Amino acid sequence: MNVELAKNETLESATPVKRMSLEDAHVELERQGLSCILINERLLVGVSSACRWDVRAKMEVLIFVQHIPGILTLEKVLQDLKALPSWVDQHHVGGKCPPFGFGRARLKMLVYYADSVSLEAAHEISQTARPREWCASTFLAAQDAEGKHYILDPASAPFWGRAFYPELRYRAERLTGGSVGVLQLPGFPCWIKVVGVLSNLYIFVIAFQMPWILLVFFGALLLHFLIATACQLWHDRKHKKKNDTEDYTMGHGPYTDYGDDSQFHVV
Repeated sequence: MNVELAKNETLESATPVKRMSLEDAHVELERQGLSCILINERLLVGVSSACRWDVRAKMEVLIFVQHIPGILTLEKVLQDLKALPSWVDQHHVGGKCPPFGFGRARLKMLVYYADSVSLEAAHEISQTARPREWCASTFLAAQDAEGKHYILDPASAPFWGRAFYPELRYRAERLTGGSVGVLQLPGFPCWIKVVGVLSNLYIFVIAFQMPWILLVFFGALLLHFLIATACQLWHDRKHKKKNDTEDYTMGHGPYTDYGDDSQFHVV
């Protein structure tokens, strides 16, 4: 994903901007239907996993909210983006079925609460945060001590991520004190629903006209499912072994060292 952080200057002057805290984020995440599975003085993790009929897939949402005492720098963001896959492996609650990328998608978000934000060279993030996962989308947001919030620039959202952009933008606005009038998540784009209905009609017609093609299609689908499941099991076992090795050889796991600015780094 081509990611850039840009200051949002569209807030209405008549609407006061709320300075968010981790307690406020906790309440907001639960209101959005997420469960907070890890809470401490500087970190909050919200997760949810549910089947969604509009995308015909199991959708996982993982939001990492972090409080940074001081300045949020580009180096910190790049460091967290690099470690993000490991954090997701530790906290995803989607199970192993369906396998990732096969009837299952994932939305990830990093939210920062800092005294100030220094991201002048944010264009460099676009070279680091490109997607390396299938069916996954990453979003960035931040808020400084003055209440100004920084979010993903709409122009940088790729084509395959625009369908989920309204939902991610809504979550980011609510978590960074933005002025969002509605309390309900925005609906999925109509063109996605139309494409889904047309595809179902097409399969229905094919089933009556050429049933043998349908059998071949479902056979290939089953083979793909089995291969994807095997790959998912191998991936989970590999990362579990890696995390266990880090925990026992280094004496501590992730999110335990909060003595400096790298407290969100998996060591």
